[in-house]
Amino acid sequence: MSPDSFRPSFRAPSRHARLAVAVAPALLLVLAVLLGGWLLGSRDIAELRLAALLLLAACGASLLGLLWQAGRHAYELAESESQLAICRRQLEAQADTDGLTGLANRSRFVTYGGEVCQLAQRHQRPLSLLAIELDRFAVLEAQWSPAVGEQVLLRMARLLETSRRHGDLPARLGGAEFALLLPETPLDRAIEAAERIREAIENAPLMLADSRLVGFTVSVGVAQLRPDDTGLPDLIDLADAALRRAQAVGGNRVEADPARSDPT
Repeated sequence: MSPDSFRPSFRAPSRHARLAVAVAPALLLVLAVLLGGWLLGSRDIAELRLAALLLLAACGASLLGLLWQAGRHAYELAESESQLAICRRQLEAQADTDGLTGLANRSRFVTYGGEVCQLAQRHQRPLSLLAIELDRFAVLEAQWSPAVGEQVLLRMARLLETSRRHGDLPARLGGAEFALLLPETPLDRAIEAAERIREAIENAPLMLADSRLVGFTVSVGVAQLRPDDTGLPDLIDLADAALRRAQAVGGNRVEADPARSDPT
């Protein structure tokens, strides 16, 4: 259900009604002035009472009209601010989110990952990265269709979402390339996580509407941040190098940064 469904309904008055409401307070004030003059010039008690009542009624109606207009303007202002806030949140989400999968995009991954790398180095905490890519994705699209390829990407994104822990950041970096940032995770545990993800994807083919199954696999490169690294760029390069080695031996495989297999 959209947020709009929870907003109070307010029926916009017609143009003539708006004009009448806008003019009514001025007319009532004029009437009040005329009645005031009559009140001052009259000597009859009954007329004075009647004029006083009419004066009070005119002033009250004028005040109610002004209050209604103020309330309407306040409502329109609040509605405009609400719409602007919704648009701002949507724009912010679009700027940080991959349009197809809903995962973080490269920009958000680089920004967030850079901050996490700085914190990990400053406090000497473990941080690992999984570089993940669908195997032979171009062949899969050629064999099935680009539309099926999009469904595979979506399924891949959902599998990453369900496998991540709180604090992990899955992202689609572009094409069939994904990444998973693992704070507070040393290399050995990151390799275990990568194997679980690889097996889950291998055993979860996509079922099409006609019940045909589309199997797909991934290659994963794993690397851990070290204190002497410059930050996220070094970590990405190491994970990418491990990923290329996994692909070079046929894919559907996890490879780790060999120079860092026993981090200290």
